[in-house]
Amino acid sequence: MSILMSQIKEKAQHWEVMDRTNEDKRAEAEQYYKENIMPLLVRMFRESESEVQNCEHLILTLGTSYEPIVFSILGLRPKKILILFTAETRDKLDDVIYFTGIKASQYTLEEVDSENILILYEKIKNYYEKQGRPQNIYADFTGGTKAMSAGCAMAASLIGAKAVYIASDYSSQLRKPTPGSERICFVKNPYEVFGDMERKEAISLFNKMDYKTAYHIFSELDHNVPATKQYKPLKNLSFAYDQWDSLNISKALEGLTECKHAIENELSLNEDYLLAKHLNIIKKQIEHLNKINSMDLGGKINNGVLFQNIKYLIFTLYQNALRREAQGKYEMASLLLYRILEMLSQSRFWRMGIDTEKVKKEQYNALGINPDSLLRKINNIKKKIGDKPLDALPQEISLIMGYIILGVLDDELIKTDNENMLVGRIKEIKGRVISRNVGIFAHGFKFQDKDSYEKFKYTVTEYLMRYCEVEGIDMDEISKESEFISL
Repeated sequence: MSILMSQIKEKAQHWEVMDRTNEDKRAEAEQYYKENIMPLLVRMFRESESEVQNCEHLILTLGTSYEPIVFSILGLRPKKILILFTAETRDKLDDVIYFTGIKASQYTLEEVDSENILILYEKIKNYYEKQGRPQNIYADFTGGTKAMSAGCAMAASLIGAKAVYIASDYSSQLRKPTPGSERICFVKNPYEVFGDMERKEAISLFNKMDYKTAYHIFSELDHNVPATKQYKPLKNLSFAYDQWDSLNISKALEGLTECKHAIENELSLNEDYLLAKHLNIIKKQIEHLNKINSMDLGGKINNGVLFQNIKYLIFTLYQNALRREAQGKYEMASLLLYRILEMLSQSRFWRMGIDTEKVKKEQYNALGINPDSLLRKINNIKKKIGDKPLDALPQEISLIMGYIILGVLDDELIKTDNENMLVGRIKEIKGRVISRNVGIFAHGFKFQDKDSYEKFKYTVTEYLMRYCEVEGIDMDEISKESEFISL
Protein backbone atom coordinates (compact mmCIF):
# COMPACT_ATOMS: atom_id res chain seq x y z
CA MET A 1 0.00 0.00 0.00
CA SER A 2 1.36 3.45 -0.90
CA ILE A 3 2.00 6.14 1.68
CA LEU A 4 -0.84 8.20 0.20
CA MET A 5 -3.34 5.33 0.44
CA SER A 6 -2.21 4.67 4.05
CA GLN A 7 -2.93 8.29 4.88
CA ILE A 8 -6.36 8.09 3.24
CA LYS A 9 -7.20 4.89 5.12
CA GLU A 10 -6.05 6.36 8.43
CA LYS A 11 -8.15 9.51 8.00
CA ALA A 12 -11.10 7.47 6.72
CA GLN A 13 -11.08 5.23 9.81
CA HIS A 14 -11.32 8.27 12.04
CA TRP A 15 -14.06 9.83 9.90
CA GLU A 16 -16.13 6.63 9.79
CA VAL A 17 -16.45 6.43 13.58
CA MET A 18 -17.23 10.11 14.13
CA ASP A 19 -20.43 10.93 15.99
CA ARG A 20 -23.39 11.67 13.70
CA THR A 21 -26.22 11.62 16.21
CA ASN A 22 -27.44 15.12 15.40
CA GLU A 23 -27.25 17.71 12.66
CA ASP A 24 -24.29 19.56 14.16
CA LYS A 25 -22.32 16.35 14.55
CA ARG A 26 -23.09 15.31 10.99
CA ALA A 27 -21.90 18.73 9.76
CA GLU A 28 -18.72 18.31 11.79
CA ALA A 29 -18.04 14.92 10.16
CA GLU A 30 -18.68 16.39 6.73
CA GLN A 31 -16.27 19.24 7.44
CA TYR A 32 -13.61 16.76 8.58
CA TYR A 33 -14.05 14.85 5.31
CA LYS A 34 -13.75 18.05 3.30
CA GLU A 35 -10.66 19.36 5.10
CA ASN A 36 -8.73 16.14 5.74
CA ILE A 37 -9.80 13.43 3.30
CA MET A 38 -10.81 15.30 0.17
CA PRO A 39 -7.36 16.93 -0.34
CA LEU A 40 -5.78 13.45 -0.20
CA LEU A 41 -8.28 12.09 -2.76
CA VAL A 42 -7.59 15.11 -4.97
CA ARG A 43 -3.90 14.30 -4.79
CA MET A 44 -4.63 10.64 -5.57
CA PHE A 45 -6.47 11.56 -8.78
CA ARG A 46 -3.88 14.19 -9.75
CA GLU A 47 -1.10 11.60 -9.50
CA SER A 48 -3.06 8.81 -11.17
CA GLU A 49 -2.11 7.53 -14.64
CA SER A 50 -4.83 8.68 -17.02
CA GLU A 51 -6.10 6.21 -19.62
CA VAL A 52 -7.20 9.16 -21.70
CA GLN A 53 -4.54 10.70 -23.91
CA ASN A 54 -6.44 13.69 -25.20
CA CYS A 55 -9.71 14.74 -23.56
CA GLU A 56 -10.70 17.93 -25.35
CA HIS A 57 -14.14 18.35 -23.75
CA LEU A 58 -15.85 16.91 -20.69
CA ILE A 59 -19.60 17.13 -20.01
CA LEU A 60 -20.77 16.57 -16.41
CA THR A 61 -24.02 16.58 -14.45
CA LEU A 62 -23.68 18.01 -10.96
CA GLY A 63 -25.74 16.41 -8.19
CA THR A 64 -25.81 17.01 -4.45
CA SER A 65 -22.30 15.55 -4.12
CA TYR A 66 -19.49 17.56 -5.69
CA GLU A 67 -16.85 14.83 -5.25
CA PRO A 68 -17.57 12.72 -8.39
CA ILE A 69 -17.25 15.77 -10.63
CA VAL A 70 -13.98 16.73 -8.98
CA PHE A 71 -12.54 13.24 -9.48
CA SER A 72 -13.68 13.11 -13.10
CA ILE A 73 -12.10 16.48 -13.94
CA LEU A 74 -8.84 15.60 -12.19
CA GLY A 75 -8.66 12.13 -13.75
CA LEU A 76 -9.56 13.04 -17.32
CA ARG A 77 -7.76 16.42 -17.40
CA PRO A 78 -10.08 18.03 -19.99
CA LYS A 79 -9.24 21.25 -21.80
CA LYS A 80 -12.85 22.45 -21.78
CA ILE A 81 -15.72 21.56 -19.44
CA LEU A 82 -19.52 21.83 -19.52
CA ILE A 83 -21.14 21.53 -16.09
CA LEU A 84 -24.90 21.02 -15.97
CA PHE A 85 -26.39 21.93 -12.58
CA THR A 86 -29.79 22.60 -11.05
CA ALA A 87 -31.08 25.28 -8.68
CA GLU A 88 -30.60 22.77 -5.85
CA THR A 89 -26.97 22.00 -6.69
CA ARG A 90 -25.74 25.49 -7.61
CA ASP A 91 -24.01 25.87 -4.23
CA LYS A 92 -21.76 22.86 -5.02
CA LEU A 93 -20.08 24.69 -7.94
CA ASP A 94 -17.70 26.54 -5.60
CA ASP A 95 -16.42 23.25 -4.19
CA VAL A 96 -15.85 21.86 -7.69
CA ILE A 97 -13.90 24.92 -8.75
CA TYR A 98 -11.93 25.03 -5.47
CA PHE A 99 -10.73 21.41 -5.50
CA THR A 100 -10.02 21.21 -9.24
CA GLY A 101 -8.49 24.64 -9.68
CA ILE A 102 -10.11 25.03 -13.10
CA LYS A 103 -10.05 28.48 -14.66
CA ALA A 104 -13.10 30.47 -15.71
CA SER A 105 -11.97 30.22 -19.35
CA GLN A 106 -12.10 26.42 -19.13
CA TYR A 107 -15.66 25.83 -18.04
CA THR A 108 -19.19 26.60 -19.19
CA LEU A 109 -22.07 26.46 -16.69
CA GLU A 110 -25.65 25.63 -17.72
CA GLU A 111 -28.63 25.41 -15.38
CA VAL A 112 -31.15 22.65 -16.18
CA ASP A 113 -34.35 21.18 -14.79
CA SER A 114 -33.53 18.04 -12.81
CA GLU A 115 -36.43 16.11 -14.36
CA ASN A 116 -36.54 17.51 -17.90
CA ILE A 117 -34.34 15.37 -20.12
CA LEU A 118 -35.12 17.40 -23.25
CA ILE A 119 -33.72 20.63 -21.80
CA LEU A 120 -30.59 18.83 -20.68
CA TYR A 121 -30.16 17.24 -24.08
CA GLU A 122 -30.67 20.61 -25.80
CA LYS A 123 -27.96 22.19 -23.63
CA ILE A 124 -25.51 19.41 -24.51
CA LYS A 125 -26.36 19.56 -28.20
CA ASN A 126 -25.95 23.34 -28.34
CA TYR A 127 -22.60 23.12 -26.59
CA TYR A 128 -21.47 20.36 -28.98
CA GLU A 129 -22.44 22.42 -32.04
CA LYS A 130 -20.92 25.64 -30.65
CA GLN A 131 -17.62 23.88 -30.00
CA GLY A 132 -17.44 22.69 -33.62
CA ARG A 133 -18.49 19.07 -33.03
CA PRO A 134 -15.27 17.97 -31.30
CA GLN A 135 -14.10 14.36 -31.64
CA ASN A 136 -12.40 13.70 -28.29
CA ILE A 137 -15.35 14.44 -26.05
CA TYR A 138 -16.32 12.66 -22.82
CA ALA A 139 -19.47 12.70 -20.72
CA ASP A 140 -19.72 11.76 -17.03
CA PHE A 141 -23.26 10.94 -15.92
CA THR A 142 -22.41 10.04 -12.29
CA GLY A 143 -24.00 13.07 -10.64
CA GLY A 144 -27.52 14.45 -10.63
CA THR A 145 -30.91 12.84 -10.60
CA LYS A 146 -31.68 9.61 -12.45
CA ALA A 147 -33.35 11.64 -15.19
CA MET A 148 -30.24 13.83 -15.52
CA SER A 149 -27.95 10.80 -15.68
CA ALA A 150 -30.14 9.10 -18.28
CA GLY A 151 -30.39 12.26 -20.38
CA CYS A 152 -26.65 12.83 -20.23
CA ALA A 153 -25.90 9.22 -21.23
CA MET A 154 -28.35 9.35 -24.16
CA ALA A 155 -27.06 12.70 -25.38
CA ALA A 156 -23.47 11.44 -25.08
CA SER A 157 -24.29 8.44 -27.25
CA LEU A 158 -25.99 10.56 -29.90
CA ILE A 159 -23.08 13.02 -30.24
CA GLY A 160 -20.48 10.27 -30.11
CA ALA A 161 -19.08 11.18 -26.71
CA LYS A 162 -17.31 8.53 -24.67
CA ALA A 163 -19.36 7.84 -21.53
CA VAL A 164 -17.67 7.57 -18.12
CA TYR A 165 -18.74 7.42 -14.47
CA ILE A 166 -17.10 7.39 -11.07
CA ALA A 167 -17.42 3.99 -9.43
CA SER A 168 -16.64 3.20 -5.78
CA ASP A 169 -17.29 0.91 -2.85
CA TYR A 170 -20.36 2.61 -1.41
CA SER A 171 -21.14 2.68 2.32
CA SER A 172 -24.93 2.67 2.71
CA GLN A 173 -24.57 3.47 6.43
CA LEU A 174 -22.48 6.62 5.84
CA ARG A 175 -24.17 7.33 2.47
CA LYS A 176 -20.76 8.05 0.93
CA PRO A 177 -18.13 6.09 -1.01
CA THR A 178 -15.35 4.44 0.95
CA PRO A 179 -12.48 6.95 0.63
CA GLY A 180 -9.80 5.74 -1.78
CA SER A 181 -12.08 3.32 -3.64
CA GLU A 182 -13.17 5.95 -6.22
CA ARG A 183 -12.17 5.23 -9.79
CA ILE A 184 -13.09 6.27 -13.32
CA CYS A 185 -14.93 3.64 -15.38
CA PHE A 186 -15.49 3.76 -19.13
CA VAL A 187 -18.75 2.68 -20.73
CA LYS A 188 -18.65 0.91 -24.06
CA ASN A 189 -20.58 2.81 -26.70
CA PRO A 190 -23.44 0.48 -27.81
CA TYR A 191 -22.96 1.67 -31.38
CA GLU A 192 -19.42 0.32 -31.27
CA VAL A 193 -20.72 -3.10 -30.18
CA PHE A 194 -23.39 -3.25 -32.88
CA GLY A 195 -20.94 -1.56 -35.23
CA ASP A 196 -18.70 -4.62 -35.06
CA MET A 197 -21.53 -6.73 -36.46
CA GLU A 198 -22.41 -4.22 -39.15
CA ARG A 199 -18.72 -3.79 -39.97
CA LYS A 200 -18.36 -7.52 -40.63
CA GLU A 201 -21.45 -7.44 -42.84
CA ALA A 202 -20.13 -4.44 -44.79
CA ILE A 203 -16.72 -6.07 -45.28
CA SER A 204 -18.42 -9.26 -46.48
CA LEU A 205 -20.52 -7.30 -48.99
CA PHE A 206 -17.46 -5.36 -50.12
CA ASN A 207 -15.56 -8.59 -50.80
CA LYS A 208 -18.59 -9.89 -52.72
CA MET A 209 -18.28 -6.77 -54.90
CA ASP A 210 -21.50 -5.21 -53.64
CA TYR A 211 -19.76 -1.87 -53.19
CA LYS A 212 -22.93 0.23 -53.16
CA THR A 213 -24.48 -1.57 -50.19
CA ALA A 214 -21.14 -1.67 -48.38
CA TYR A 215 -20.88 2.09 -48.90
CA HIS A 216 -24.26 2.69 -47.26
CA ILE A 217 -23.38 0.55 -44.21
CA PHE A 218 -19.95 2.14 -43.76
CA SER A 219 -21.60 5.56 -44.11
CA GLU A 220 -24.03 4.74 -41.29
CA LEU A 221 -21.18 3.50 -39.11
CA ASP A 222 -19.15 6.62 -39.85
CA HIS A 223 -22.12 8.72 -38.76
CA ASN A 224 -23.20 6.66 -35.75
CA VAL A 225 -19.75 5.98 -34.30
CA PRO A 226 -18.12 9.42 -34.51
CA ALA A 227 -15.66 8.57 -31.75
CA THR A 228 -13.64 6.68 -34.35
CA LYS A 229 -12.77 7.70 -37.90
CA GLN A 230 -11.86 4.21 -39.11
CA TYR A 231 -15.05 3.97 -41.17
CA LYS A 232 -14.47 7.08 -43.26
CA PRO A 233 -11.72 5.51 -45.45
CA LEU A 234 -13.83 2.37 -45.88
CA LYS A 235 -16.83 4.48 -46.86
CA ASN A 236 -14.74 6.42 -49.39
CA LEU A 237 -13.17 3.25 -50.80
CA SER A 238 -16.57 1.59 -51.27
CA PHE A 239 -17.88 4.70 -52.99
CA ALA A 240 -14.82 4.90 -55.25
CA TYR A 241 -15.05 1.25 -56.30
CA ASP A 242 -18.78 1.51 -56.94
CA GLN A 243 -18.15 4.48 -59.23
CA TRP A 244 -15.13 2.87 -60.90
CA ASP A 245 -17.16 -0.29 -61.45
CA SER A 246 -19.71 1.88 -63.28
CA LEU A 247 -16.91 3.59 -65.24
CA ASN A 248 -17.68 6.93 -63.61
CA ILE A 249 -13.98 7.76 -63.51
CA SER A 250 -14.01 11.32 -62.15
CA LYS A 251 -16.20 10.35 -59.18
CA ALA A 252 -14.09 7.25 -58.55
CA LEU A 253 -10.95 9.38 -58.55
CA GLU A 254 -12.53 11.83 -56.13
CA GLY A 255 -13.57 9.05 -53.74
CA LEU A 256 -10.25 7.22 -53.89
CA THR A 257 -8.29 10.43 -53.25
CA GLU A 258 -10.43 11.15 -50.18
CA CYS A 259 -9.89 7.54 -49.11
CA LYS A 260 -6.10 7.96 -49.29
CA HIS A 261 -6.17 11.12 -47.17
CA ALA A 262 -8.47 9.46 -44.62
CA ILE A 263 -6.18 6.40 -44.38
CA GLU A 264 -3.15 8.61 -43.80
CA ASN A 265 -5.02 10.47 -41.05
CA GLU A 266 -6.12 7.23 -39.41
CA LEU A 267 -2.59 5.80 -39.57
CA SER A 268 -1.34 8.71 -37.46
CA LEU A 269 -3.54 7.29 -34.67
CA ASN A 270 -3.52 3.56 -35.46
CA GLU A 271 -0.62 1.91 -37.29
CA ASP A 272 -2.50 -1.40 -37.48
CA TYR A 273 -5.47 0.08 -39.33
CA LEU A 274 -7.22 -2.33 -41.70
CA LEU A 275 -6.35 -0.41 -44.88
CA ALA A 276 -2.72 0.32 -43.93
CA LYS A 277 -1.34 -2.56 -46.01
CA HIS A 278 -3.35 -1.39 -49.04
CA LEU A 279 -2.22 2.25 -49.03
CA ASN A 280 0.47 1.80 -51.70
CA ILE A 281 -1.86 0.03 -54.14
CA ILE A 282 -4.52 2.71 -53.54
CA LYS A 283 -1.95 5.37 -54.44
CA LYS A 284 -1.20 3.43 -57.64
CA GLN A 285 -4.90 3.21 -58.42
CA ILE A 286 -5.21 6.98 -58.04
CA GLU A 287 -2.42 7.38 -60.64
CA HIS A 288 -4.25 4.83 -62.79
CA LEU A 289 -7.52 6.77 -62.60
CA ASN A 290 -5.74 10.08 -63.20
CA LYS A 291 -4.45 8.73 -66.51
CA ILE A 292 -7.94 7.71 -67.62
CA ASN A 293 -9.47 10.94 -66.36
CA SER A 294 -6.99 12.93 -68.45
CA MET A 295 -8.56 11.41 -71.57
CA ASP A 296 -11.76 13.40 -70.89
CA LEU A 297 -13.92 10.55 -72.14
CA GLY A 298 -17.06 12.54 -71.43
CA GLY A 299 -16.08 15.53 -73.60
CA LYS A 300 -14.14 16.13 -76.79
CA ILE A 301 -11.61 13.31 -76.80
CA ASN A 302 -7.97 14.05 -77.56
CA ASN A 303 -6.87 10.85 -79.32
CA GLY A 304 -3.23 11.67 -78.69
CA VAL A 305 -3.77 11.63 -74.93
CA LEU A 306 -6.18 8.70 -75.25
CA PHE A 307 -3.79 6.33 -77.00
CA GLN A 308 -0.81 7.49 -74.97
CA ASN A 309 -2.61 6.17 -71.87
CA ILE A 310 -4.76 3.48 -73.49
CA LYS A 311 -3.25 0.69 -71.40
CA TYR A 312 -4.92 2.09 -68.27
CA LEU A 313 -8.33 2.04 -69.90
CA ILE A 314 -7.75 -1.44 -71.30
CA PHE A 315 -6.93 -2.91 -67.90
CA THR A 316 -9.77 -1.06 -66.20
CA LEU A 317 -12.10 -2.88 -68.62
CA TYR A 318 -10.21 -6.14 -68.19
CA GLN A 319 -10.57 -6.17 -64.41
CA ASN A 320 -14.20 -5.09 -64.81
CA ALA A 321 -14.74 -8.12 -67.04
CA LEU A 322 -13.12 -10.41 -64.45
CA ARG A 323 -15.46 -9.07 -61.77
CA ARG A 324 -18.48 -9.68 -64.00
CA GLU A 325 -17.15 -13.19 -64.64
CA ALA A 326 -16.83 -13.81 -60.88
CA GLN A 327 -20.49 -12.79 -60.54
CA GLY A 328 -21.49 -15.18 -63.33
CA LYS A 329 -22.44 -12.27 -65.61
CA TYR A 330 -20.86 -13.75 -68.73
CA GLU A 331 -22.79 -11.59 -71.21
CA MET A 332 -21.45 -8.37 -69.71
CA ALA A 333 -17.98 -9.84 -69.28
CA SER A 334 -17.95 -10.85 -72.98
CA LEU A 335 -19.02 -7.37 -74.01
CA LEU A 336 -16.09 -5.85 -72.13
CA LEU A 337 -13.61 -8.39 -73.52
CA TYR A 338 -14.85 -7.72 -77.05
CA ARG A 339 -14.14 -4.03 -76.57
CA ILE A 340 -10.65 -4.82 -75.27
CA LEU A 341 -9.87 -6.96 -78.31
CA GLU A 342 -10.98 -4.09 -80.52
CA MET A 343 -8.98 -1.51 -78.56
CA LEU A 344 -5.79 -3.54 -78.91
CA SER A 345 -5.96 -3.28 -82.71
CA GLN A 346 -7.03 0.38 -82.56
CA SER A 347 -3.98 1.14 -80.45
CA ARG A 348 -1.65 -0.55 -82.95
CA PHE A 349 -3.24 1.36 -85.84
CA TRP A 350 -2.84 4.65 -83.98
CA ARG A 351 0.90 4.00 -83.82
CA MET A 352 0.78 3.86 -87.63
CA GLY A 353 -1.06 7.17 -87.76
CA ILE A 354 -4.46 5.64 -88.50
CA ASP A 355 -7.72 6.45 -86.75
CA THR A 356 -9.85 3.35 -87.36
CA GLU A 357 -13.08 5.37 -87.25
CA LYS A 358 -12.16 7.57 -90.24
CA VAL A 359 -9.29 6.29 -92.37
CA LYS A 360 -8.08 8.57 -95.14
CA LYS A 361 -6.59 7.37 -98.40
CA GLU A 362 -3.28 9.08 -97.75
CA GLN A 363 -2.97 7.19 -94.47
CA TYR A 364 -3.05 3.90 -96.34
CA ASN A 365 -0.42 5.30 -98.71
CA ALA A 366 1.88 5.92 -95.74
CA LEU A 367 1.89 2.28 -94.63
CA GLY A 368 4.80 1.28 -96.89
CA ILE A 369 2.71 -1.03 -99.06
CA ASN A 370 0.95 -0.30 -102.32
CA PRO A 371 -2.78 0.24 -101.56
CA ASP A 372 -3.82 -2.05 -104.41
CA SER A 373 -1.50 -4.76 -103.14
CA LEU A 374 -2.87 -4.26 -99.62
CA LEU A 375 -6.45 -4.61 -100.88
CA ARG A 376 -5.56 -7.74 -102.82
CA LYS A 377 -3.95 -9.40 -99.81
CA ILE A 378 -6.90 -8.44 -97.61
CA ASN A 379 -9.37 -9.99 -100.07
CA ASN A 380 -7.28 -13.12 -100.30
CA ILE A 381 -7.57 -13.59 -96.53
CA LYS A 382 -11.27 -12.76 -96.59
CA LYS A 383 -11.84 -15.36 -99.28
CA LYS A 384 -10.12 -18.06 -97.23
CA ILE A 385 -12.25 -17.29 -94.17
CA GLY A 386 -15.45 -17.25 -96.21
CA ASP A 387 -16.06 -13.48 -96.36
CA LYS A 388 -17.03 -11.35 -99.34
CA PRO A 389 -14.21 -9.35 -100.98
CA LEU A 390 -13.93 -5.54 -100.67
CA ASP A 391 -14.19 -3.15 -103.60
CA ALA A 392 -11.97 -0.62 -101.87
CA LEU A 393 -9.97 -0.20 -98.68
CA PRO A 394 -12.36 0.47 -95.78
CA GLN A 395 -12.82 3.98 -94.37
CA GLU A 396 -13.86 2.45 -91.05
CA ILE A 397 -11.96 -0.54 -89.73
CA SER A 398 -14.02 -3.11 -87.81
CA LEU A 399 -12.59 -5.58 -85.32
CA ILE A 400 -12.14 -8.52 -87.72
CA MET A 401 -10.97 -6.23 -90.53
CA GLY A 402 -8.50 -4.65 -88.16
CA TYR A 403 -6.81 -7.95 -87.35
CA ILE A 404 -6.78 -8.93 -91.04
CA ILE A 405 -5.00 -5.70 -92.00
CA LEU A 406 -2.58 -5.96 -89.07
CA GLY A 407 -1.83 -9.54 -90.11
CA VAL A 408 -1.16 -8.50 -93.71
CA LEU A 409 1.13 -5.72 -92.42
CA ASP A 410 3.01 -8.23 -90.21
CA ASP A 411 2.19 -6.26 -87.10
CA GLU A 412 3.70 -7.87 -83.99
CA LEU A 413 0.25 -8.19 -82.38
CA ILE A 414 -0.79 -10.93 -84.84
CA LYS A 415 2.38 -11.64 -86.83
CA THR A 416 2.69 -15.24 -88.10
CA ASP A 417 5.25 -17.21 -90.09
CA ASN A 418 3.04 -17.61 -93.17
CA GLU A 419 -0.33 -16.77 -94.64
CA ASN A 420 -1.94 -20.08 -93.70
CA MET A 421 -1.10 -19.51 -90.05
CA LEU A 422 -2.55 -16.00 -90.32
CA VAL A 423 -5.75 -17.39 -91.83
CA GLY A 424 -5.97 -19.83 -88.91
CA ARG A 425 -5.62 -16.99 -86.41
CA ILE A 426 -8.25 -14.86 -88.14
CA LYS A 427 -10.64 -17.81 -88.26
CA GLU A 428 -10.16 -18.36 -84.55
CA ILE A 429 -10.87 -14.69 -83.76
CA LYS A 430 -13.86 -14.69 -86.09
CA GLY A 431 -15.28 -17.83 -84.54
CA ARG A 432 -14.97 -16.44 -81.03
CA VAL A 433 -16.47 -13.10 -82.08
CA ILE A 434 -19.40 -14.78 -83.86
CA SER A 435 -20.11 -16.79 -80.73
CA ARG A 436 -20.12 -13.57 -78.75
CA ASN A 437 -22.16 -11.68 -81.38
CA VAL A 438 -25.13 -14.03 -81.11
CA GLY A 439 -25.39 -13.13 -77.43
CA ILE A 440 -28.30 -11.13 -76.07
CA PHE A 441 -26.07 -8.08 -75.40
CA ALA A 442 -24.75 -8.06 -78.98
CA HIS A 443 -26.84 -8.83 -82.06
CA GLY A 444 -28.60 -12.08 -81.16
CA PHE A 445 -30.90 -13.65 -78.62
CA LYS A 446 -28.76 -16.41 -77.09
CA PHE A 447 -27.49 -16.29 -73.55
CA GLN A 448 -23.74 -16.67 -73.22
CA ASP A 449 -22.82 -19.88 -71.42
CA LYS A 450 -19.70 -20.32 -69.34
CA ASP A 451 -17.95 -22.59 -71.84
CA SER A 452 -18.34 -20.15 -74.75
CA TYR A 453 -17.25 -17.30 -72.53
CA GLU A 454 -14.12 -19.13 -71.37
CA LYS A 455 -13.07 -19.75 -74.98
CA PHE A 456 -13.61 -16.11 -75.90
CA LYS A 457 -11.73 -14.98 -72.79
CA TYR A 458 -8.82 -17.27 -73.68
CA THR A 459 -8.50 -15.65 -77.10
CA VAL A 460 -8.73 -12.09 -75.78
CA THR A 461 -6.22 -12.80 -72.99
CA GLU A 462 -3.79 -14.29 -75.51
CA TYR A 463 -3.82 -11.10 -77.58
CA LEU A 464 -3.68 -8.93 -74.48
CA MET A 465 -0.53 -10.74 -73.42
CA ARG A 466 0.97 -10.31 -76.89
CA TYR A 467 0.04 -6.62 -76.84
CA CYS A 468 1.76 -6.10 -73.47
CA GLU A 469 4.87 -7.86 -74.71
CA VAL A 470 5.00 -5.79 -77.91
CA GLU A 471 4.29 -2.50 -76.08
CA GLY A 472 6.71 -3.23 -73.24
CA ILE A 473 3.97 -3.30 -70.59
CA ASP A 474 4.37 -5.24 -67.34
CA MET A 475 1.03 -7.03 -67.50
CA ASP A 476 1.19 -8.44 -63.97
CA GLU A 477 1.95 -5.02 -62.50
CA ILE A 478 -0.69 -2.98 -64.31
CA SER A 479 -3.27 -5.72 -63.86
CA LYS A 480 -2.63 -5.70 -60.11
CA GLU A 481 -2.90 -1.91 -60.01
CA SER A 482 -6.36 -2.01 -61.57
CA GLU A 483 -7.60 -4.95 -59.50
CA PHE A 484 -9.93 -4.00 -56.66
CA ILE A 485 -8.54 -4.95 -53.26
CA SER A 486 -10.27 -7.31 -50.83
CA LEU A 487 -10.61 -6.43 -47.16
